[in-house]
Amino acid sequence: MSELEQIKDILREELTGYLALQDLLQKERRCLVDLRFSEIEELSKKKDLIMMRLRLLDNERLRITERLRLKMKTEKVLNLKLIYEITGDEDFLHLRSRLISLLQAISELNSFNRLLIDRSLNYVKNASSLLEALGVNTPGSISLSREV
Repeated sequence: MSELEQIKDILREELTGYLALQDLLQKERRCLVDLRFSEIEELSKKKDLIMMRLRLLDNERLRITERLRLKMKTEKVLNLKLIYEITGDEDFLHLRSRLISLLQAISELNSFNRLLIDRSLNYVKNASSLLEALGVNTPGSISLSREV
């Protein structure tokens, strides 16, 4: 299989991974709104696995792209737009467009979820402070951290 076909296959796998990530982020948003914290933890683990897989795919794509660049004997860094310009293969433009659109949607979802997490943490901190001010003993000290 040629480097071009390998790159396209990896890009398709990345699209599938990013679609799965988008789906998880939408589920996470619903869980944050409904305050279903146990489900959020499970989704977080799934997101980590998807992100690890996407990093591996991206590293493989970069390795193959570098091999293609050396074969083409060019000093330019090969990106999808340049590969299209060199080869005329419109699949690269379509895949690039789909990836850009999907990554923008994921970025927006992630920002919204981050806002929901911040608000939830604020709510819990304020509730904890109120309970302490009223003299209600909470088992141990409530410690909150934010992982993004």
